[in-house]
Amino acid sequence: MNNNAKWLKNLVDDKILSDNLIFISLFIAIYENFSDHVVSNIESFLCEESIENGEYVIKKTQVYRDEIKNRVVDDKNNKDITKASFLWLKDNTTISGSDYELFLKLKGIRNKYAHELTSIILSGIDEKEDIKLFFDMIALYKKITKWWFINIEAPILGCEVDEDAEIYNSANGAFDLIINVLYNGKSEEYKKMLEELEQKGAPLHGKGRR
Repeated sequence: MNNNAKWLKNLVDDKILSDNLIFISLFIAIYENFSDHVVSNIESFLCEESIENGEYVIKKTQVYRDEIKNRVVDDKNNKDITKASFLWLKDNTTISGSDYELFLKLKGIRNKYAHELTSIILSGIDEKEDIKLFFDMIALYKKITKWWFINIEAPILGCEVDEDAEIYNSANGAFDLIINVLYNGKSEEYKKMLEELEQKGAPLHGKGRR
């Protein structure tokens, strides 16, 4: 199939078009949630938090300015808070050098999807490379979530956590559900479980604690 025919098929085949748009949207959504999770957690950890006049305030410390805000992240003397935050994780052995390189690839794919959407829709996603990176991103997100809870949050809470424990945040769980519904045929199973819970009177969307 020549390029013109492939581009046309990617546009007029509703399944291909829908699959590509869903994948791109999900990739960007997970990347944005993942990167925001890292940036906001490190900011909260390194900065001073307080309530002033009823409003939540974060005061940037010198440590935060030195290690994140003013950090040079490449040989072109660029400064980037997201990259600096992941480098901070690397410095603290949360992630490896190869993990950081993976993050850079993910950032590049995210930017390509966001800024070159039309050309991606025409040419299609790289099913071999991009799908692998997608699941590598989820694995890295879970790795960092687990490290953060065990090494930062658990000591603050005064609890011990087994290194082998499976630890998720709410976003990890939500994205797992979405992936299972979209790609693993779990929709009917989940809907049946939901119906059973509703029949038992379980509070699925009420005023329960978060």
